[in-house]
Amino acid sequence: MPSETFLHLPAAKRAVITTALLDEFSAHPLSEAKVSRIVVASRIARGSFYVYFTDLFDAYRHVLDTALAQVDAGLERSLRDHPDDTLEAIYAYTADFIRGMDDSPYRRLFTMHWLTNQYELAVHRDHNAGETAQQPQPTGARPAIIHTSATHQPPDPDAASPDGHMNHASHTGHGGDMGHSAHAGYGDMPVLVRGRTITDARLRRAALSAAVHESHRTAKDVLGGEPAHTALDRFAALLDLLRAGLVHSSNPSTH
Repeated sequence: MPSETFLHLPAAKRAVITTALLDEFSAHPLSEAKVSRIVVASRIARGSFYVYFTDLFDAYRHVLDTALAQVDAGLERSLRDHPDDTLEAIYAYTADFIRGMDDSPYRRLFTMHWLTNQYELAVHRDHNAGETAQQPQPTGARPAIIHTSATHQPPDPDAASPDGHMNHASHTGHGGDMGHSAHAGYGDMPVLVRGRTITDARLRRAALSAAVHESHRTAKDVLGGEPAHTALDRFAALLDLLRAGLVHSSNPSTH
C-alpha cells in the first residue's frame, strides 16, 4: 500500500501520479513496467517514487485498488436492486461491469491484469511469503468481479467475492488471483433464489463459488475479445441451472 507520505500529498499531485501508474500498467505487463517512465510522466524524482511505494508491485496494487473501488460499488447496488435473487444480482453486476468497460479508463488495466499480471503477482507473492502487504480485495465477505489474490481466476470467488467480486479486496478473484480467500466468506453470505432463502451453507458456498468463478470467466472472455452477448448468454444459462438445482435441493418434498 502507498506510504503515509503519498496519502498526505495534495490531491492533485496524487492524481497525477496515479494516472501515470495507470498509463504504465495499462500499456505494459508488470515484468516490463519501468519506474523511469512513471517518474517522468508524473514529474517526480526517482527517489520520491520509493518514498511513496515499496516497489513496482506496491504501486501496481495501489492503482488496481483504485480501479477496484469503482467496481465494488456496483455489487452492493445490484444486491439492493435484486433482493429476492442473489444469482440475478451477480448476473446484473457482471453485465453492468462488462458494459461499463466500453468507456472505462480501466479497461486496459483489467485486461492486462487478467491476461498477465495476476500470474506475476502470484509468483511475487510466493517469493515473498513473509510480506504482510495486503492484496486489493473486494469489501465485506462478498465476491467481486476482480480479484487479486494471485492464483485463482475471475472475479474470483470471493475476490471476487462474486466479487467484489463482493468483498473489497478485490476484487480481486479473476484477477490476481482475483479470487483469493473468498471461499471463507461464502458460508456467511445470504443467498436467495426466487424469494426463497437457501439455508444449507454447503449449497450456498458451492453456488456462490460457481457463480463468481463464471462471472470472472465471463468478464475475462469479453475483455479477451468474445462478444458480450455470447458470454453473457452462457453465464445466464449456467445461473439458470444453479437456480434450478438450488430450488430442487432445498425443497423437502424432493428428498
